[in-house]
Amino acid sequence: MNETRSYDIANLIVGLGATGLSCARFLSSRNESCVVIDRGQPNAERMAQCQALGVEVHVNTWSEAWFDRAAKIWLSPGTPLDDPAVSPHRARVTSDIEAFLANVRVPVIGVTGSNGKSTVTAWLAHVLTGLGCKAQMAGNIGIPALDALALPAKVYVLELSSFQLERLERPALDVAIMLNVSEDHLDRYSDIEAYAAAKHVIFEGAGQVIFNADDSRTRPSRGAAISVGTSANAEWQIVADTSGGCVRFEGETVLQGRTIRLAGTHNLFNAGVVMAAAHAMGFTPAQIAAEMATFGGLPHRCRHVADIRGVQWYNDSKATNVGATLAAVEGLSARHEQIVLLAGGQGKGQDFAPLKTLQGKVRALIVFGEDAGRIRESVADSLAVESAADLEQAMLRARQVAEAGDAVLLSPACASFDQFSGYAERGKVFEARVLEWAREVCA
Repeated sequence: MNETRSYDIANLIVGLGATGLSCARFLSSRNESCVVIDRGQPNAERMAQCQALGVEVHVNTWSEAWFDRAAKIWLSPGTPLDDPAVSPHRARVTSDIEAFLANVRVPVIGVTGSNGKSTVTAWLAHVLTGLGCKAQMAGNIGIPALDALALPAKVYVLELSSFQLERLERPALDVAIMLNVSEDHLDRYSDIEAYAAAKHVIFEGAGQVIFNADDSRTRPSRGAAISVGTSANAEWQIVADTSGGCVRFEGETVLQGRTIRLAGTHNLFNAGVVMAAAHAMGFTPAQIAAEMATFGGLPHRCRHVADIRGVQWYNDSKATNVGATLAAVEGLSARHEQIVLLAGGQGKGQDFAPLKTLQGKVRALIVFGEDAGRIRESVADSLAVESAADLEQAMLRARQVAEAGDAVLLSPACASFDQFSGYAERGKVFEARVLEWAREVCA
């Protein structure tokens, strides 16, 4: 005889971060009861907002007993599905993205990838809005997806991480985009193939698919797809050269690289993806190209900070994996004699050996932070490597090493939590010091 299980908690929200709070707001707006648990002590503002909603919050607690009691479990992206307390209850796990997709009534574009997804998401939303199609970006960038439901939009552009995608079965996005797959989050996934598999969920049920022709791990396993890349067979072809390169479509140049404001070949690829996605939404290449140059980029992403005696300083603090750093160096090497690269932090189990391919482009690699030693050991036979105690000391050494015509690039290939609260703080510290030096030179 089948027994119907009864639960005394209708909705259990696990984690009171920005996503958890958005889930509480969403459920409260629908008059659905919920309880929040958090293994730590959430900030006072979020606690107060839950109190105002009448939502019960339990802090400093984490046990399977809570999950046993819940009919539906709203799991934050930061908690893995194989967590011992969560795993037995996986069938009842849901997420904010799943709820968003069930309730949205306009087209949704999803963007994933190891690197560049924030830039592409923001750039695409900017271009579509400029073309008269009001786009709201959300998800892993900007505001949580459920909060975005209340905002006016003709289309949503969601940045989706592997952590968010692994909770979905069939997102059925109108346009699904995968930019690249490189080693990242290997402290959470068994290997790069498992990480790639989590990202491939984005393609399930999609109306149109866009992938990177130069990265086989982004290629969908079935169905028609739109390709972007340097390959001659790419539908949207990226042509890199010393004049800034271009984007070509159907044999015609549709965008000159020198007309966009973002530096580097990797951003020319990002531009090609944005154009392909906007075209998939019904706009012509000429219409799209007219809007491309109006986007100024995002903070901490290969951003030019200052020219100090002929040396250009760039902040790419958002580069938290090796793939992002490789893309930044490759993108800038066409316009600079040599690059002095600052890298280090928490490596998240990555293999740093691919940095060896930067031989001939990097004058010096100055490493700092928790995994500085691992980086040094991985590349010392190919690159000139020096160690520094922290970012400040690495910058001081870079100033001594760099020559006129060079670039100093902060592109750490690592997370920042060993010495900073996040990549944004790391980038701000870097920019503040560079600008201080620039003012001293001009004084």
